[in-house]
Amino acid sequence: DHPLEIVLVVDVSGATDEEDLELSRGVVEAVLRQLAPTDRVTLRLGDVRARVPDGVPEEPAEATSETQEAILEGLAHADLGGATDLATTLREAARAVAGRPRGAVLYLGDAIPTTGPLDATAIERVLASVDAPPRFFGFAVGDGANIGLLRALFGEAAQAVGERPEAARAVMGVLAEAARPTLRGLTLELGEGIERVYPRPPITQADGAHVRVVGRLVGDLPTEVVLRGSRDGEPFEATYEV
Repeated sequence: DHPLEIVLVVDVSGATDEEDLELSRGVVEAVLRQLAPTDRVTLRLGDVRARVPDGVPEEPAEATSETQEAILEGLAHADLGGATDLATTLREAARAVAGRPRGAVLYLGDAIPTTGPLDATAIERVLASVDAPPRFFGFAVGDGANIGLLRALFGEAAQAVGERPEAARAVMGVLAEAARPTLRGLTLELGEGIERVYPRPPITQADGAHVRVVGRLVGDLPTEVVLRGSRDGEPFEATYEV
């Protein structure tokens, strides 16, 4: 089985207050407690980009006590300040685990970009530049966080957290979901009778999850749908009768 490889992204921009940062620390601690020793993890501090704190491995490293201590130490010495370029931060974090079978990015912050792309559509265009992207999860931290933007980007993988006990419970669900096999590069062959299909391929999704696809019918209904992609890096093709 493949280990989970996760990049924790903590917003440390100037809009982050100490109370929200403390809540993010609680989430990070909860994640580290629940990782298996063979899972891999690293940390990024987010403002106008995703920065690697001193002493923290740049690549995801096995979640040993030494790795966990380095991550908590790096977060403890984080300085708050600067603007928020959410798109660049997420893209740089995603590239650290792109193509990994169980790669994931967990964002913690207020999700309020102040520079760079500012809306979900523009941010999605930036993230689309990542080849074989990981799965994204997001915790909107604090009362003023923009949970709407995170849900527009990550769907049900985004949730709001306001207290430590609530965050600890949410972490369990995120890690269980992130450990599921990942389908990447999904494309649908619907025939010539359907155009303007959304979401636009390629799609990244957990194995077994439901994907709702819409399009405009301009001809005959298809009699079959062909799904192609890779599952944990192994190519597959499946045909379904309609």
